[in-house]
Amino acid sequence: AVEWTLVKAYKDFPERDTRKDFLSDIAQAVWGRITTGQVADKSKLIEQFGLALSEKHMALYSTNEKEQKIAESLGYAGELIPTTNDYLQVVMQNHGANKVDVYMYEDIRHAIELRPDGSGLATLSIKISNKTPASGLPTYVTGENSLGAKGGLSNTWLNVFVPKGAQLLSAKINGERSVIDISCEKDKTVFSRYVIVPRGASKTVELSYELPYVLIFDKSGIHYTFDWQAQPVINKPTVTSRVTIPDSFAISELPDGFARKGHNAVYAGTLKKDKSFNFGLIDNR
Repeated sequence: AVEWTLVKAYKDFPERDTRKDFLSDIAQAVWGRITTGQVADKSKLIEQFGLALSEKHMALYSTNEKEQKIAESLGYAGELIPTTNDYLQVVMQNHGANKVDVYMYEDIRHAIELRPDGSGLATLSIKISNKTPASGLPTYVTGENSLGAKGGLSNTWLNVFVPKGAQLLSAKINGERSVIDISCEKDKTVFSRYVIVPRGASKTVELSYELPYVLIFDKSGIHYTFDWQAQPVINKPTVTSRVTIPDSFAISELPDGFARKGHNAVYAGTLKKDKSFNFGLIDNR
């Protein structure tokens, strides 16, 4: 279905109205089968609905306030996660007025060095790769328009959401210093930049930023929680995270997926849905 609706439809139906009719027919047929119960394996349908919601390919909205609050509490409303923890969401938006999103790939590498005073130094590397084929696609997909997109070029508006109060220390693209827009949205600081990636190329954005308060000190001990929110994309980003604790600290609780490596805890995987990593720490000073 993804190949048909996002790529093949533009090849087989170059006329816009014909293509709209084709996509409309698909949508109506799918919705009709769902609402009339014409699905052989209903348990599979429920499973796929749950997957679509958890991976954010579908979001819920209700004009009923109580129903909407339930959708938000389940993480199905598509909102930024309200949190006081360390937080990250990387969002790519195609501003090229073309259809190359399906060929874009991300590799995200996150690291944070925790300090005894509760602050942290975070570094982030985002490699954006454009794997649009060199031939075989119509110009409607690869782009030849007034916004300057052509030949499969990706004009990506990159937004990096981090905790409010984060202080940007440095920004680079492919090793060269770069200017970054800084703004706020709800309880998040947002680092933004256009990243133009030609077909067959990659570009790496590197950010370094200071976080004043990431450790929680209470009667039960010391805690660090990292909430990583996923963006719904076709090609799930490969991700790594490295958490470095102070020399005088020890890890008392390690979240699933992380492996200990000395004073580091390391995670590697694919970001399909929102993650929340909770660490327990001990100060041995």
